[in-house]
Amino acid sequence: MAPLICSSRIPAVFTVIILMTVVACGVQNDNEAASLARREHYAEVIEVRTAPVVRGSFARELITNGRLRAVTEATVHFRVNEMIKEVNVINGQWVNKGDLLAVLEEFPFTSRLERALDQVERTRLELEDVLLGHGYFLRDSLRVPEHIWNMARIRSGYNAALNDLAEARYQMSGTRLKAPVSGVIAGLEAKPHNHSSAYQNFCVIVDNSQLEARFPVLESETSMIAAGQTVEVRPFAARDKSFSGKVTGFDPRVDEQGMVMVRALVDNPAGELIDGMNVQVIIKREMTGQLIIPREALVLRQGRQVVFTLQDSLAMWNYVETGLENSRQFTVNEGLTEGQEVIISGNFNLAHETRVKRAD
Repeated sequence: MAPLICSSRIPAVFTVIILMTVVACGVQNDNEAASLARREHYAEVIEVRTAPVVRGSFARELITNGRLRAVTEATVHFRVNEMIKEVNVINGQWVNKGDLLAVLEEFPFTSRLERALDQVERTRLELEDVLLGHGYFLRDSLRVPEHIWNMARIRSGYNAALNDLAEARYQMSGTRLKAPVSGVIAGLEAKPHNHSSAYQNFCVIVDNSQLEARFPVLESETSMIAAGQTVEVRPFAARDKSFSGKVTGFDPRVDEQGMVMVRALVDNPAGELIDGMNVQVIIKREMTGQLIIPREALVLRQGRQVVFTLQDSLAMWNYVETGLENSRQFTVNEGLTEGQEVIISGNFNLAHETRVKRAD
């Protein structure tokens, strides 16, 4: 008689069989999905742009911030104090050297000038009397001995009168305020019918046709800078605009922060830059014999630098080690050779041996 199978074990056996079937189906489905994904992956052709790896001169860049200052700037003061009669300029107006800016009340100064002229005439008569006392005429001044001539000028008060006349003329000229340099009027606050003593100065004249960029660099970076070197200046207010400048020199002192102040001359013929403007300064220095790739070619994968190269319509994964960099390029120390085609677009989602084609 055949042995009886325990009925309690039958459900357990069926359960194991069912679980094994489900797992097998799942593995098969996963394998099919992976296979399908690979087929789809290799079937998709991604369009990319490329650029060659070249060996040549690399423009090393030093980027810093600075400020523009006018090369020519003059603060115009009132030389004498009196009521302001006229103000002939406004802020922002261009003036040429010698232009009349303002006029003060002239009467007190014309009166003093006239008195000084009278005093000169009186002392001239006194001078002639003193010379006559020594046997000489004023018209014969070239024959008068020097010691007698000097004594007569002093005793008559003629020298003092001439000094007073010169001072009166100088003060009289101060009633007509003229531009000492050409430039744009700034900081003008003075108004007619006010006393000149109410203002610290009349205005400032700024010549913006040529500006000086002043910017700090680290003391370790001064080796990149030399007098006459070209720099690029970009105002923060208009970053799309660029101006060329030349280094004129730098302060041979290092400040407490380890910085050295550099100065560069910037031409501004169109007047787009103004005194006090904040700017970005880019200093470039050519370094020859460098292996160079565009910045767009480099991507980061798991914290490492990767560049994809185009080889037989496939994107090939290359680990690289870069050196120097600027706003457009990297230098490569390891991982690439001259002449290889690196992918510079569509490379963020590429995998090794992804099928690609070069864009027209």
